[in-house]
Amino acid sequence: MHREGLLHRDLKPDNMGILSREQPFVVLFDLGMTRMYTDEVGQVRLPRTTCPFRGTPEWASGWAQKGRDKSGFNDLIGWLFVCCELYDSSPITIQPLPWTYRRSSKILTLLKTNHCPAFILLSRAPRQFTQSTHISCR
Repeated sequence: MHREGLLHRDLKPDNMGILSREQPFVVLFDLGMTRMYTDEVGQVRLPRTTCPFRGTPEWASGWAQKGRDKSGFNDLIGWLFVCCELYDSSPITIQPLPWTYRRSSKILTLLKTNHCPAFILLSRAPRQFTQSTHISCR
């Protein structure tokens, strides 16, 4: 999608699936929030100065929740959050994302900033995920 200049802007488990066992490709659904981030000649558009939040807060990046324009980076952060949930190594069926049961948008936003240590986000993810800690909480 990104190669074609498109942002999904609402990556979450409900909006993706696997094609089949024989063809294990990720398929994205619900393209209703998709937006072009390039112009007609393929140049990246300037970011909008204000951008009201749209999407699902649990899987959105902190950047998006602050009302900033999204980029491919935000889709990748959403993908990381989805992977943390899908690859949760815990035998207990509780939500692996630290903000799942938080009701305060301020706490949720804080947990998605540089002030959130990556070990909180990745505490129950496979150990290979810790290699991506430099991008996990922005």
